[in-house]
Amino acid sequence: MRESLLHQMGPGELLVLAGTYAYLLFTFLPTMIAFSTIIVSLGAIYYHLNDYNEYWHKKGVPGPKGNILFGSMLEMLKSINEFDERNVKKYGKTFGTIINGVPDLLSQDLDFIKQIVIKNFDSFPDRPNISKSKLEDIRESFLTIKQGDDWRRIRHRITPAFTSGKMKKLLPAMNYCSNELVKYLDQYAKSGNDVPLKDALSKLTMNVIGRTVFAADLNTFNDKEDSPFLYYAKKMFDIKLFSPTVLFVISFPNISGWFARLTGRVLMQNDIFQYFTTSLNEIMDQRLKDPDAPQKYNDAFQLLLNSLDGEERVTITSEDADIMSEAVSQVANSREKKTLSRLEVMAQLIIFLAAGYETTASTLHFVCYILSRRPDIQERLRREVLEVLDGREHIEYEDMAKLQYLNQVISETLRMYPPAVRINRLCQKDTEINGIPLEKGNSVSFDVYNIHHDPENYPEPYEFDPDRFSPENKADRHPMAHIPFGAGPRICLGMRFAEFEMRVTLVDLVKNFKFLPSEGMPGLPVPVVTKALLNPAVELKCRIKKI
Repeated sequence: MRESLLHQMGPGELLVLAGTYAYLLFTFLPTMIAFSTIIVSLGAIYYHLNDYNEYWHKKGVPGPKGNILFGSMLEMLKSINEFDERNVKKYGKTFGTIINGVPDLLSQDLDFIKQIVIKNFDSFPDRPNISKSKLEDIRESFLTIKQGDDWRRIRHRITPAFTSGKMKKLLPAMNYCSNELVKYLDQYAKSGNDVPLKDALSKLTMNVIGRTVFAADLNTFNDKEDSPFLYYAKKMFDIKLFSPTVLFVISFPNISGWFARLTGRVLMQNDIFQYFTTSLNEIMDQRLKDPDAPQKYNDAFQLLLNSLDGEERVTITSEDADIMSEAVSQVANSREKKTLSRLEVMAQLIIFLAAGYETTASTLHFVCYILSRRPDIQERLRREVLEVLDGREHIEYEDMAKLQYLNQVISETLRMYPPAVRINRLCQKDTEINGIPLEKGNSVSFDVYNIHHDPENYPEPYEFDPDRFSPENKADRHPMAHIPFGAGPRICLGMRFAEFEMRVTLVDLVKNFKFLPSEGMPGLPVPVVTKALLNPAVELKCRIKKI
């Protein structure tokens, strides 16, 4: 079921339409008839919107009714996880809502989720795309919003660049950046000042992306001067909700989309994407002209650039089976087997920057904070790290599988504090799951945060316990009970990169520093706010002591 015409319009567009309608009525009709027409029109609109809001109730699916214009969106903006938790308690683990005109079915039922993301993937292959521009620009080429065969083609072509074997080539650069972080943190160890964890680890993740993705030194630990690349990268994340441009795009989404199609320019962050398009094109030209580039460069840029030349034969090992699926491989047998365009390569590099900067820094800063509050876990982790290193400075690829407890700490952190609290899929053909009829255009959402905090999945869910992810405990748990990176064929492709980066960083930090609690900081669990992403309710800090 598609959203109604009224729901496709922004609030500003609705006001303009209503004002124009009223003006025409009072201009060409007698006053009383004009008033009567407006009252009848308002009644008809109210009836239509109210009936639309009964969508799930007519199908026998319980759920909150919500606002007739925005459905449950306004409630969700306050706190996504609280909205989901409240309604799961009231209506059960699967309930229906309307979100800004789109019928959305939310589920916390693990078997139901598995059917959507894996067993019935052909009916739910895409993510919803709310963009109105439909412009063939770099943003519309992001893998995260591509749909159908285009998504399969791009995913199939770039997956070999993200396998564990290819990530191995990026380890030296990750180790270098981690060592720079250690040097940067030395000043806090000497002074005894609190470490602003998110700020410090954001510098690290941006530095890693610069070196491993773009082969560039972004100089992120220099607080005095930003390079142009770093300036625009930071600006990309500095979106002020109440800025005039953002308010205009929210109020007039269709007009903004028409403007983009007519002029080839988007209203939001156009200067940022123009800069990246120009810069990445220049780097791409240099690489393509250099016949030795494939051997000279080991960054992700070059790994993706290799996708321009043709099919790369890469053996997918069992270790990487989660990021390559049969649904993705189907494109290899299609009649229109195409390579990537330059624009598509650049788009994936930018989404790599956008996705890898914030989420990895968030997880790392939660880990460090938890270690400062749980010295028992910190010491156990340090013993494992020193044993695996055995006197060496940095870990190597072969050490990754040996860091069992470190992996458990990371997994438990992602369980308690998943960066994305919801994931969703778009129904692309009418189907029925567990007796619930789903129509093309419906959205299906999964409540990651509350799945991770469900006592049925994790007893005492607000207690931080890395042993939940011991091999034997993981084997006994439903595979959909831990989905911080998503699940199924559309699982996060950068997952392996993030895992490598977090392991390298935490090994160096635990080896060099002891994490200590700061005064005035909250205990565990950390209070959080859940809007677009999960964040702590307060800035997290700790003290460190050099070992």
